[in-house]
Amino acid sequence: MVALTLENSNHKILVVGSIYDKIDKLKNAISLKDNYDLIIINGNVCYPNDNLNMVRDRIELIDQYLQTGKIIYNIGQFDLQLMNKLEENDPLKKWIKERPNVILINFQNQSSLIITSGGLTPQINKKNLYDNLELSFVSYIQNEPWHKLYGGSLGYVISNNPLTKKEPQFYNYSAQIGNIYYELTQVYAQEADQFGLKKTILL
Repeated sequence: MVALTLENSNHKILVVGSIYDKIDKLKNAISLKDNYDLIIINGNVCYPNDNLNMVRDRIELIDQYLQTGKIIYNIGQFDLQLMNKLEENDPLKKWIKERPNVILINFQNQSSLIITSGGLTPQINKKNLYDNLELSFVSYIQNEPWHKLYGGSLGYVISNNPLTKKEPQFYNYSAQIGNIYYELTQVYAQEADQFGLKKTILL
């Protein structure tokens, strides 16, 4: 599982926070696809996973959207937790393994955007950003949101963690858009392009 890199991009992008089993929110996001060059679904469609048949149904729906070429699925920490519980020959495990857990977008104007479910630690550099499952689980560092320690050296980051019940939180070099799973989970999406962040959308 390695990072997906988009070079020389001028895309208008919509990043969707943890989607879980909120299929209505997913469909709301997909309905906006004509407004964007890419929609990136930032993980955790495999949660809750007490019923694997329902997880497989959600994956099948995601797969249909991936066929459009305008949708990318980025693996989240709950997807990885399920993957580790599955038998080696399970098609669901194979599906998770084939997806990236980090997306790096290098824009034409030299700015860059990183999308991950987790976050970046102070030890992360360009070299170890490309194949690093740890990033999907980063949330707090020294009891502070990881965002507070990130200085922006690798580009602007849009992530889910640390998960909250609040509206998205914005820091100097990063944004946190993921919500904790509960009955009334809200799913937010963030617009971005090579000139920075645009609208934040409640799906």
